[in-house]
Amino acid sequence: MKEKLTLLAAALVAATAAWAMPGDRLPDKMKHQRRSAVERREAPAPRAYVAPAAPAEKGGLRLDSIVERTPEGNYISKTLVEYIDAERKRIETPYYFMEEWSDEQQAYIPTWQLMGNRTETASDEQGRLTLQAYYWWNTEAAAWQGNGRREWVYSADGREVTETYSNWQDGGWTYSNKQETTYDAAGNVLEYASYQWDAAAQAWAGDYRTVSTYDDRGNALTDTSYSWDADTKQWTEEYFMEWVLDPATYQVDTIYYRYLEEGAWHHQRGVYEWDDHGRQSRETMYMKNAAGEWEKTGDYKYENTYDAQGRRAQTIASEWYADAPEWTYMYKATYEYADNGTETYTQYNYVDGEWVPDTKYESLNDDEGRSLVYSYLQWNAADNRWESSYGPRQVWAYDEAGHLTLNELYSWNVEELTWEIYNRQVYAYDEHGNQTLDESHFLNNESGQLELQHRTTYAYEYDQHGNILVKQYSGMGVATSEERYYYSPNPLAPVTGQAAVQSPAPIVYVDGADIRLAGLADAAVTLHDLGGRIVATAPATDGRATLTAPAPGLYVVRYGGQAVKVLAR
Repeated sequence: MKEKLTLLAAALVAATAAWAMPGDRLPDKMKHQRRSAVERREAPAPRAYVAPAAPAEKGGLRLDSIVERTPEGNYISKTLVEYIDAERKRIETPYYFMEEWSDEQQAYIPTWQLMGNRTETASDEQGRLTLQAYYWWNTEAAAWQGNGRREWVYSADGREVTETYSNWQDGGWTYSNKQETTYDAAGNVLEYASYQWDAAAQAWAGDYRTVSTYDDRGNALTDTSYSWDADTKQWTEEYFMEWVLDPATYQVDTIYYRYLEEGAWHHQRGVYEWDDHGRQSRETMYMKNAAGEWEKTGDYKYENTYDAQGRRAQTIASEWYADAPEWTYMYKATYEYADNGTETYTQYNYVDGEWVPDTKYESLNDDEGRSLVYSYLQWNAADNRWESSYGPRQVWAYDEAGHLTLNELYSWNVEELTWEIYNRQVYAYDEHGNQTLDESHFLNNESGQLELQHRTTYAYEYDQHGNILVKQYSGMGVATSEERYYYSPNPLAPVTGQAAVQSPAPIVYVDGADIRLAGLADAAVTLHDLGGRIVATAPATDGRATLTAPAPGLYVVRYGGQAVKVLAR
């Protein structure tokens, strides 16, 4: 091409960008708009934002303390929990059991010593965290020293609108930075801004800001980015993007891009075409010249082929050189699909008339967007082989409640051209969601087999509400310690009287949008959103009931004076 491309144009055509896929060569803020209308309809609905939850107990109780002992009954540590009800604040302070030498008694005297990390949390009436602070015990100063603090503010519909960070300086908390977010009724981000604390001015100074607009389907229409001008104390526009959508397909037709560089505004335009499968087939870039006219700076086409199931099998990207004039290959990508849904993406570069391998990705996600398989390989042209130059292959698995149950790590064997496992982590949980197993296996290089290196099991005793009474630890089959939990009535619990304390806790199982309950008395069960509004109700018949959530998100099930939080998917 005759002209040197700008930063944006270079990003659009950079064939070796490791994160990019064919037809997805826009910055992160633009990439999601490249999806076709078909892809938008088939994509899983975004999960509702779930605010961080504060520590909570069930049945109108709250935790007072945790005492850890050896199997022989000797003390190890204890955690005391105190509450400041007026601030809905909870403080957990750790102590360790030690024997200190007493000159006066000429003997070692057992004593509890402050040590470790203290946590301080606060919550709102919906149980969302509004404060989380950490402290560590400074032995020399005999005082707690802060080690990070976060604060949250939420909108009426439960979305996080402000998150503030603080650091510990000169014996107290000092602001560090904060983020502010506003949303429309559909939950799209209208404005996001980050700020840094100006200690000299004792005020917030701007850092970065974006303002966005959307159509009635939630597709982004404009995106404006700003930086903070420290001299004028104002936001200064850095770039502006506008997406023009085809009204019939809602695919991107044109993108306008305006950005500030070296004090001058530059204007670019990208025009796009799509094939019958909704994949990009053409991309033409323009730049405004000094006369204000659009000049073509790049022309790219993408030739897509598909398998019998309509899945993309191959993409060949080419660039048009007007001087030649001819299309010249840039890269090729192939897609392979395993029976379990794993997709392998391989990219090739066109070098001296031949396709030369470049990178290979293997990936698989579940319906919740969690990674199940991921690997990356880089082609070594000198040795003519694939190598794992960036990280291992990983495999994950989850239970129905979303807990991680398996994590495997593999290394690449360049002689055998295959992945070999070298580490496996196994986890398990009980019906209350508490971990019962943590197991590690590592490769024995001599035997070539995985061998158990670490195994910790956890056993629990619960009260009738599902609160932990006893947690027992065992390592490699040998009991190591146990924790005992103590509770008292919670005056802030959303119940009246002692009915909730005496009522048996229901068994709750979430199946997508359906919330199934068992162990109920024959009474009505209601489902509430985080604003307290009833969104579903059902009678309990034969001790069972099913509630259906209207949308994914966090809800509260109320029954017999009790309140149980559930996450519907």
